[in-house]
Amino acid sequence: MPIAEFVAQSFRKGEVPLWDPFTNCGVPFFADIQTQLFYPPATATVWLSNLIDGANLLDLLEWQIVLHAFLGGVLAYHLLRRLGVTISAALLGATVFQLGGYFASQTQHLGAMCGGAWLPLAWLSIIELAVRFRIRWLAALAASFTMAALAGSPGVAVTVNVSSLLLA
Repeated sequence: MPIAEFVAQSFRKGEVPLWDPFTNCGVPFFADIQTQLFYPPATATVWLSNLIDGANLLDLLEWQIVLHAFLGGVLAYHLLRRLGVTISAALLGATVFQLGGYFASQTQHLGAMCGGAWLPLAWLSIIELAVRFRIRWLAALAASFTMAALAGSPGVAVTVNVSSLLLA
């Protein structure tokens, strides 16, 4: 919350928060991946909070977590359908993915929640590219790697990349 509030205050002043003057006599804020400064959904959440009134940032961050868990479920559903499972099995698998152990245990780690949601898209892209090369699936793979990296959890980004490499 303090990081998001610092970003929101900087945006309200018309500044890009490149420098954090409050930590250790100043540190480069933009260089910390955990700030999610360049993660589009996080930036949109802060902008939306500022547009509304600035007082509901925590509520919007909670919605960001919920929407990323939902996104992970939707992408897992599409992955499972591509793997040939029935609709009911895909719904069950997607529900287990989005409400299962990983997402339930990471709600306090915004970056881990956001980054983990992109794993099914990366795997789906690998599977589609193995069947036939299409530029849109290469773009989806690049987008999933990029979004997982910008989400703010390096461990999750490495997991998405390495597991995709192993799947390939």
